[in-house]
Amino acid sequence: PKSLLALEASWSDAKYYYLLTPRCAGKDLASLLLGERKLPSDRVKFYMSQLVLALEALHDLNIVHRDIKTANIFVTGDGNLILGDFGLAKQFCPSLMHGNGEPSEISFDVDPNATGGSFLIPSVEDLTCTTNERCGTPSWMSPAQIAGSAYSFDVDMWGLGMVMFRMLTGRLPCDDSGVVGADVTFRDSDCVDPIAQDLVRGLLNSDQDARLTIAEAKQHRYFRDVDWAAIAGHTERAPWTPPPASVPVQARNTPLTTGVAYRQGEDRLPEFVYASPGFFCPPPGPLKAFVLKVAMIFRTSRKVKANRSPTALATTIGRSDR
Repeated sequence: PKSLLALEASWSDAKYYYLLTPRCAGKDLASLLLGERKLPSDRVKFYMSQLVLALEALHDLNIVHRDIKTANIFVTGDGNLILGDFGLAKQFCPSLMHGNGEPSEISFDVDPNATGGSFLIPSVEDLTCTTNERCGTPSWMSPAQIAGSAYSFDVDMWGLGMVMFRMLTGRLPCDDSGVVGADVTFRDSDCVDPIAQDLVRGLLNSDQDARLTIAEAKQHRYFRDVDWAAIAGHTERAPWTPPPASVPVQARNTPLTTGVAYRQGEDRLPEFVYASPGFFCPPPGPLKAFVLKVAMIFRTSRKVKANRSPTALATTIGRSDR
């Protein structure tokens, strides 16, 4: 999906794990809001449409992000939004679930003649698509995340509501203690359309069972004029594009510290190795020299060119001996 941050390459050596992602020329949404405070309504709707599709793609893969906030949302050079930073993301067992977390039929085939071995017992978390881990960013966390009570994909919908409120008003809907009240309050000076207010309240419903789901959010009247196919393909013209960002000259001279390359057979996590098509042939531009340097490090640490995708989310960036 175009609204999710792509992975260009991943690999490791004896000291580090490496994740290489595209550069987003427009920086992150948090940085942009520091300068603009709040955004025009058409821009908010455009961004919300792309974020809804980003979360829909994640939830269809049984992945809950758990850290939706403006600092984890990036703006591309052509003005589109991309959701990134999957460091706290959690994937429920994909073999047991389907769709947006609804249980599929489960069967266990047992060999009656077996005399040994073990049975796979799915966890309650996987069967129910719920967890109670306390994680996230203070001021952006849902009530369930703060309390350590059971939650699911509903926490991402809460984060989506927080982001929308921030874009519309220039602030977070928290009191002085950092807690969002049962009633989300808009000021007259916010000049927020009642339909937009209704969507925000549906996303920030303190009752997580009554909170809007992705499917319900897409059907909300706020999005009635949205062309979802154009949004998904990034073919709809963005209402705003960032000014051209100059790439610092020193980027090509940036030192990259690496660990000792693995010898044949030493890598304990070979499935982490991945290189996207075209990674070794970057297009012309100011960053080409830097990308080629990274590609050389990749080849040196791996000895061979990789062409496999990682099979799991990589959430650890450095090792304990870093």
